[in-house]
Amino acid sequence: MDLKTLCELNGASGDEHAVRKAILTASRLVCDDVHIDRSGNVIAHKKGASKDSPRVALAAHMDEVGFIVVGHTEDGLLRFRPIGGIDPRVIVSK
Repeated sequence: MDLKTLCELNGASGDEHAVRKAILTASRLVCDDVHIDRSGNVIAHKKGASKDSPRVALAAHMDEVGFIVVGHTEDGLLRFRPIGGIDPRVIVSK
């Protein structure tokens, strides 16, 4: 899976299922051990060529901030609330 495809998956906070599934599928193709912990994190391990091989850790969030529509006004504007931690100052540009 390429990075563009991964970044385009929907994964608002609390609903990361599509992202988790994609990461699991891709990881199982190249890693020796892949599992999900009790918090829903994907843990994948790829054994190195030797004990002296460099070690690399990759950590990232599966979720993203988003918005949920909670209503509308009489003139047709939508009312929404943020999902996740979004800075109110940048909402206009989103």
